[in-house]
Amino acid sequence: MEISGKLNRTAERYLELMRHHGLELSEPERQCIAHICQIGFMSALEIRELPMEVELTRFECVGLDKVALAAKLNAGSFADLVAVVESLGF
Repeated sequence: MEISGKLNRTAERYLELMRHHGLELSEPERQCIAHICQIGFMSALEIRELPMEVELTRFECVGLDKVALAAKLNAGSFADLVAVVESLGF
């Protein structure tokens, strides 16, 4: 298979993963994760560490329950975490 065909196939699979994964997040939860992701590129390790980063961040806003958010992230799969980061544009 040509490289362009492989890229297209991979892109299709990626888009399908993004459609079927992710977590329901409130706006304060999205703001907290966006704050953590402001470093820019998120490596696979950094994405896996999101629950811990939520617990350690000093970010605060009205309506944010960091303990509940960390638990929600811990319960999600890696694909769910990637989908969340991608939905925020990181």
